[in-house]
Amino acid sequence: MEKRRYIKKILKLIKLKGFRLISIFDEFDNAKNILDLNDFQFLRELSNNPETKLALLTISRKTLQELEPENGALSNFYQIFTDLRLRLFGLNDQDLYWNRVRLNGIEVSPSYTNLASYYCGSHPYLLDVFNHEVFNNISQSEINLDQITINVIKELNLKMLNEYESIVKLMIDEGIERYLMQMVVGPVYDITQRDVEKS
Repeated sequence: MEKRRYIKKILKLIKLKGFRLISIFDEFDNAKNILDLNDFQFLRELSNNPETKLALLTISRKTLQELEPENGALSNFYQIFTDLRLRLFGLNDQDLYWNRVRLNGIEVSPSYTNLASYYCGSHPYLLDVFNHEVFNNISQSEINLDQITINVIKELNLKMLNEYESIVKLMIDEGIERYLMQMVVGPVYDITQRDVEKS
């Protein structure tokens, strides 16, 4: 209890100084193994209290509703959040992405963006991994974008093959492999909209 009072006191002081603290919790799926119901309620209180106004950002595969312990109360932790699900880039998103790259002083040609699109499709994560590898290699050697890109593609193919088994295991652990197979291969026979959003 003493720790909680101390945390509140610090957050109030930060708020009085005109700042707002943002706490980011990555891999929040582990929260159900670490936090109990009181901890979830304490986080909700810190976020809702005008004197503390703690901003919370959680990153998880499961929804907060799935992670929070059931308590039967009407005020649940997950209700203070807005879900933002990862999704594929649309054409507008891709244009914004490449414009942001250019604004950072990196000149990319249409042939390069087409090549990146060919290998990454509309996947934001794959595009970031691809560009990260290419741009890091450019800064570490003489600039030969074509050769660097070919080398990066070979390296990433090997990395993806090495990660494939862990990806499949994660899908099985999360119980989404059956839904994903139905969406990709078919036939679709028992998928709900919620299953699609989770996968």
